[in-house]
Amino acid sequence: MFRFCVLFQVICLVCLVLITTACSGGGPGSGAPKAPPAPPPPFGAPAPTPGTGSSASNPVFAISVGAGGATEYAPGTVGAGLASFTLDASGAMEAIRVSGLPLVIFVSNGGQVSHLTGLQVLVSGVTPANTGSGVGNPSGATALLAYDNPVEVPTGASRQLLLIGNISAAAPVGAVFQVGIDIDNLAGLGAVGAVSGREAFVAQTTSSPLAPAISLRSSALAIARDATNPSEYMATPGSGRIVVVPSFLASGGNVLLETVIVELRAGQAQAVERVEIFAGSNRVASGIFGGSNRLELRLTKNLFVQSGVPTPLPVTLVLSSIGPGEAMQTSGGFIAVDVIGAVGVGVETGATVLATGSARSNGLRLYQAIMQAGHDTTSLPQSGVEDRKILRFAMRGEGGAVGVGRLPFRVVTQNATISTVELFAFTDANYSLPYLQARGDGSLTVNPVPVGADGVAVVRPEDFSGNRSAAQAPPSSLFFELRATAITGTTTGSTAVVQTTLEGDSARVPQDGTATFATVEGSGGRIIWSPNSLGRTTASSPDWLNSHGVLVIPPEGFTTIRTTTVGNPQHGS
Repeated sequence: MFRFCVLFQVICLVCLVLITTACSGGGPGSGAPKAPPAPPPPFGAPAPTPGTGSSASNPVFAISVGAGGATEYAPGTVGAGLASFTLDASGAMEAIRVSGLPLVIFVSNGGQVSHLTGLQVLVSGVTPANTGSGVGNPSGATALLAYDNPVEVPTGASRQLLLIGNISAAAPVGAVFQVGIDIDNLAGLGAVGAVSGREAFVAQTTSSPLAPAISLRSSALAIARDATNPSEYMATPGSGRIVVVPSFLASGGNVLLETVIVELRAGQAQAVERVEIFAGSNRVASGIFGGSNRLELRLTKNLFVQSGVPTPLPVTLVLSSIGPGEAMQTSGGFIAVDVIGAVGVGVETGATVLATGSARSNGLRLYQAIMQAGHDTTSLPQSGVEDRKILRFAMRGEGGAVGVGRLPFRVVTQNATISTVELFAFTDANYSLPYLQARGDGSLTVNPVPVGADGVAVVRPEDFSGNRSAAQAPPSSLFFELRATAITGTTTGSTAVVQTTLEGDSARVPQDGTATFATVEGSGGRIIWSPNSLGRTTASSPDWLNSHGVLVIPPEGFTTIRTTTVGNPQHGS
């Protein structure tokens, strides 16, 4: 029995040795070959999951191919972007080192491979990977660019490569070039694991190994109105008045802008002392219309317009003064200057480029001085109308004092009655320093102004300095306060509501220039003011207009609502 047990143990040990040898692929001298590594995935297939398949012994990384820049260039372009490549080691178990770039080049429409020279790879779009003799000047449909030093792609990261090159000036317009990675020579990448030194397999992540095709065209320059072009506005004499903002767009190559052509479409030439063009804060062109409405402005230094990048250039005017003895006698004239053409030269080709398109001005209106206004919405609390203060606003003149001749106020009440109002002017924002040319308390009216059946009280502010003309809003602000002479008709314990509006204008009166006070008022003008073009304006002076276009009085005007819980049935002055 003992001998049988020993024999059984020996037999089991021999079986165990045989099983172990079979599982290990054979022992020394067995002649059984090891299984070869799995082949690399085909170009265009997704990379294997790290730790499985071929990547268990060889690192795997991916390449995607994209555009290098524009799809159109001019013959003679230097440093044109031909293609971009993304090396992605996010799925690799170690960093990847790449020592070259195998290229394939397709040409058509008269293009030749020899038209592409100076091929260079820029790492992250900046650092050259191949220099000196490594710069490519291909002579056939394929080329291999060898890097000075391997480009390393860190584990879990990617690296961007930009392929640039020069396009011969001899290449014909219409020629087409398309560059990509040579999938028949992926070994030219020289890709290996940075640690293991094993050959790295390549998987493509885009549907094509080719970058988008680029074609050649003549340099072109287009003019359009820029988004920053101003709407029609009021302007005073002086410099820096922007009239139009053209945007220049080069295509097919960069352009040096030499000349801009402008045209006075509306207005009198004598109102424009000078036309200027600015690039940033630098004046690059200046000229006068003279005896023609057309003016060619030669730039003091040619302006570089990069292909595909809109370049705005504001055109400004130096406007003449208005008044007795001046070239312009009246305010309100409409002036429009358009950009109708430009001339440049192609940077790559040296050929003259005539611009197409135009930039149409919305125009401006010239006044000796212009009114500006603002609604005071903070100094009067909503409650507390017992103080009879129902609206506050400010006015000032830009370029000089302006006359304030008519101010219409609409007063709407609830649980209260306001029969008359009075207007006061002050020189400070606290409404405490009376306007010196008003009455001692700042009043601009001789008597309280009645509120009509339609709820409108028309105040004609007067200057009490001796000539009884319209009140003058100086360049420094004048602060106005409208007060109810009395608030009546209230009931003890009820809530009184007073809504007061300074009514604006929705259309210009007169449509061009200025007119007499009676003409503007008879044509529906609400707020009426004067730019004082002829000196201190009187009612009969043809130098009045309404508030349409005044900053910032909207057509609906300024409205203030004040309330109070009335404990006293009457609030008088």
